Amino acid sequence: MTRELTAIIQEMSKVRAKKDELDEEEQVLWKRFYEIADDLAGEEQSFRFVEPSLEMFMAREMHQTTPRLDVDSLSKELSDSEWELISVLQRVFDITRLEAAVALGQISKEVVEGHTERPPAVPHKKFGPASKKDLEGVTN
Repeated sequence: MTRELTAIIQEMSKVRAKKDELDEEEQVLWKRFYEIADDLAGEEQSFRFVEPSLEMFMAREMHQTTPRLDVDSLSKELSDSEWELISVLQRVFDITRLEAAVALGQISKEVVEGHTERPPAVPHKKFGPASKKDLEGVTN
């Protein structure tokens, strides 16, 4: 089993190296495609190229993004009375206050527990160089 895990690590290292190389190559190709699109269609304009012999196309679609309002900077610009016209007070949940209320017996721990969700654990992929600590005392 240890040999199989070693083989998996070796193969994963090769795959990652190839993937990184291919990602870099793809970025270079897209960069050049965008340069050509700027020349032919105009800067930051949508552009589509079809190659019939390959039955493939490449395109750059430009989509308008929704404007975002910087509420913090707006609030600083407005007077207090103007800000009151466009804002509301609201109650906000505070975990620290909940913990204190449970500790003081003001809210039942069982009630809180009944409303606490515990989703199943999710695996996270970890792959990379081992640290010196990882390697200490390892014998394969």
